[in-house]
Amino acid sequence: MKYQENLSFNHPVIWVLLVPLAVFMAYGTVQQLVLGQAFGSNPAPDFLLVIFMLIPLLLLLLFAGARLRYRIDDSGIQYRFFPFHRKAHKLGWNEIDEIYVRKYKAILEFGGWGLRTNFGNKQAYNVMGDKGMGLEVLLKDKKKILFSTRKPKQLRAFLDELSS
Repeated sequence: MKYQENLSFNHPVIWVLLVPLAVFMAYGTVQQLVLGQAFGSNPAPDFLLVIFMLIPLLLLLLFAGARLRYRIDDSGIQYRFFPFHRKAHKLGWNEIDEIYVRKYKAILEFGGWGLRTNFGNKQAYNVMGDKGMGLEVLLKDKKKILFSTRKPKQLRAFLDELSS
């Protein structure tokens, strides 16, 4: 018996904001560095223009490549948030006090999406889940870890089956 989920950042807002910014900055960089025409009436130095072009491109690569994978089985929970984790982390059932699916508010509770830490003992692996639904894991050492989910109904059903 196992449950597995693979999540990535696929919210259209990310792409709608970052792609035009990256294209605009690439256009300005090419115009100034390759074509020799100043980009704007008060052009930035070349090195600064290159930096401003690289930032949205690197963010696009980060969002495109970031993956949250977690698996729940008889041994516990294994999870990895690439590229932030080099290898999978494991939580054995002997470390877990309680586990359930709940609704959460990414911005209010954690300040946004991604790998987030809240004040206190709360951590979130939040990758654009289904309407703010997530798997909350309460550990015996009083820490809380939240994983976003795109399949809350299936996850609840799996947890019910696992507990019986």
